[in-house]
Amino acid sequence: KIKTKLRGYLNMSFNNVIRSQKGAMFGLDARIALAIFAGLSVIAGAAVFGAIAETKVTALVTELDNFGKGYISHVLDTGADTTTISHMWDSNAVGLAPNWNGPYLTIRTDNHSSYGTYSFIAGRPDLNEIPGTTACTTGELCSIFVRLTDVTNSVAEKVDQKVDTPGTTTATSGNVRLGPISNGVRTLYYKIAGCQTSTCS
Repeated sequence: KIKTKLRGYLNMSFNNVIRSQKGAMFGLDARIALAIFAGLSVIAGAAVFGAIAETKVTALVTELDNFGKGYISHVLDTGADTTTISHMWDSNAVGLAPNWNGPYLTIRTDNHSSYGTYSFIAGRPDLNEIPGTTACTTGELCSIFVRLTDVTNSVAEKVDQKVDTPGTTTATSGNVRLGPISNGVRTLYYKIAGCQTSTCS
């Protein structure tokens, strides 16, 4: 009887140990799985964030390119340069050149939905400076730049790197130029066309 009871007790203890080990193994497996899923979530989140940032940059470059196409169409129609951005869509603008056949842009406002306001500015593409620093004069190269205020610094730098030198920000040279950073934003200048006249007007 004692032997039978002892055998039964030992069997029961052994089964309890096995069950507890199974529980421990299941807990360990669950923790490993959770750690893997957490790691994958971080990687996936970073990839999604990067893709969203790249989409913003591509969309902004496309918008700026459209300004260039519109400006060139305006010049071909009218034979005249302009630094007045509303000439791209306003047929009643004061001083509008003959043969205007616009609008030349799909937008009819100088307000950007995220990055401040658009305007045109004449600048010297041959000088390493922010457009408008040195006035265009007779006999010198002159280009029209789209100026966009309040562009987030990270987006502005990525636009510069996408258009000019990959991986490098060249704030005062190339087709994209950047003003000083202020409160996390800066003014972006995007060259869209050379001017027919030496003063772009």
